[in-house]
Order: sequence, then structure tokens, then C-alpha cells
Amino acid sequence: MKRAIFLVLCFVLLAGSSITAGPLVPADIDAEAVWYGHVDMQAIMQMPLIQEKHKSAIEKKKGKTLLAQLSYKMCIQLMGEFLSATMYATQYEGDFGVVLMKFRNDLPGENLHAIFAQKFTDHKETMIGSRKVYTWRMRCGRKHKQVSGCFVNDRQILVGIDLHHVERALEVLDGKRPAMTAHNPLFKGLTPGTLFVSRALDVPASYQGSTYCPVLRHCHEAFARWTSLGNTIRGRYEFQATDSEKAALYQQAVEGMKAMFTLRFSDYNHVLPLLDGFSNIQEGKAVILTWEGTNEQIRKAYEQIRQQRRIKKNKRKQDNKE
Repeated sequence: MKRAIFLVLCFVLLAGSSITAGPLVPADIDAEAVWYGHVDMQAIMQMPLIQEKHKSAIEKKKGKTLLAQLSYKMCIQLMGEFLSATMYATQYEGDFGVVLMKFRNDLPGENLHAIFAQKFTDHKETMIGSRKVYTWRMRCGRKHKQVSGCFVNDRQILVGIDLHHVERALEVLDGKRPAMTAHNPLFKGLTPGTLFVSRALDVPASYQGSTYCPVLRHCHEAFARWTSLGNTIRGRYEFQATDSEKAALYQQAVEGMKAMFTLRFSDYNHVLPLLDGFSNIQEGKAVILTWEGTNEQIRKAYEQIRQQRRIKKNKRKQDNKE
């Protein structure tokens, strides 16, 4: 919610430096799921700005980031190989959630195992059927949690919070546990050209009282979707608040962030036009946020922000020398 106004730029930057995914497959998700999220980077990678960033990343000979190191050690370009990221959970309270990642070609399993074993020397190994499942501790949000993961096959990796959820997810993928169908209410709102989509349903009051999420804390349903068709990019958020008063407060908060955005980028003639395609509507308990723009608008805004940051950085360096 805090980043609703800034999401169009953040989304592009994240997509350019993160994972890639393919179309959503309902059968990958447990029939008891209460929320899910999916990124389709096959579509994202077709966006002009993303293509440029991908090409630039490939042309760099050296890299200090973890992504660059993994690409070097595994002799593959991860951005071009990673085809799927689908997250879901069958509960709200407690530790939960899994993410299924799909790749274009067979993964270099031995190299991945070696890198993992070196980074997490105290990991444990468990056999679930014919699959070796690794369990280790790592930071997840504000806490350190126990995480488990395994190769589903040569082109898929499954990671989840605790061994139990990973085991249930594997049963879904193996057809031993009921999976979702395309007619499930969770998938309402899927449209052609989807880049990112997520929906949460029937959020319980007990979870609203404990979650850190500023949206689900006062909403019993939330939906987000970004699409790209031709040169047009669209974003849509729908929040079903617990009452109309809360919905009104959300709308006011968004308007406040819009004002802060205007103030922050008042001197950026290519950034402010992004607000022209933004709308913020309240309908009873619902708050609906939409945005529409073009690849060219995003490109111009991105380049201007990048240029101004470079100017300010050079100025700070010069001031420090004086």
C-alpha cells in the first residue's frame, strides 16, 4: 500500500534485476490455497526497457552481486533461464507459504548443490520419496525461519517455510493431492498480457490483528494485477476493507502519497506525467486503484530519475573534496 504510487517504477526495476516466470498454471497450486501471487517474466522480458537492462547485464564482464556470481559459477544467464515464480499458502496464521520456480532448461544440479552446501554448512537433508529435501535457517522478513527446498525435477525448484508445507506442495505437483482449477475464485481477474497477479481471499480477523501488512490488516480481500498489451501497461488494485470508514481512510492515504509523489518529483517533467493515468476510487467498502501508461512514458521517467541521481551523486563527491 505504501508504494502504490511508486509501483510502476519499482516494478520495472525489480523485474529487470530479479526473476523470470511463465504463465500461471492453476494445477501447480494446492486446492486449499487462500492466497497466491504469480509473476510472468516471459511477458516482462518483452518490455523494451527490460530488454535493454538484460542486454546490459549480459555484456558486463564482471559482477559482484550474488546473481552475477551464481551466473558465473553455473555457466548460465539466470535472467534468461528462470521461467516461473508462483507463491501460495493454504493458511494465514503461523509460518506458511511455498514458492515454485521453473526454468527454461535443465539446471546444473551439481554446481547448485555445491554452492548451497558451501553457503549453508549446517543444513540438514531429508528424503521425501525419491527427492532429497534440504532444510536450513535464513532470514525471512523480520525473523529467522526454517526453510526447506528441493528439486521437483531438472527444471523446477520448490522452496517453502518448514518441511511440512514443502511435502504437501510436492503431493500437489505429483497429483496425489487436489489442485486448483481455473474456475476457482482466486483466479478471478486473470486477463491476457498479465505480468503480475495476486489475490487474497477471506482474510480472518485473527490474522488482521497480527499481520504487519498494512493492507490485509484492515481488508478481508485484496487483488493486484499488472498487464502489458502492445505498448500499453495497466495496473489495478482492489481492496475490500472491513467497513466503508476504513475504505475512506485508505483512499485518503493514497491521495496523500500521490501528493508526496508530486512534491518529490515536481521538477521532473518526465516523471509527473505518470500521475495522469492514475485513479483512486472508493465504492462502499472497496477501494480501487488503477494506472495506465506506455513503455515510452516509463522509459523517459526512468532515464530522468537515473540522470538526476547521477548528477546528485557527482555533486556529493565534489562537495566532499572541497
